[in-house]
Amino acid sequence: MPPLPYLHRIRIQSAKSLLAETSLKIHEISYEAGYENVNHFIAHFKKNTGMTPTEYRLIPR
Repeated sequence: MPPLPYLHRIRIQSAKSLLAETSLKIHEISYEAGYENVNHFIAHFKKNTGMTPTEYRLIPR
């Protein structure tokens, strides 16, 4: 796997954990996961998971 897609994958995994385990706002999670632009984060998250971060957070665990 090329470096950039690998980096995005790691960042999305981090964001998924934060979404499931914290009550941080989406823009805070975006920053914590390494994204400077929240819209860029949301686009990458949706591309990788098929749902927005908000939709992912609403999944019962």
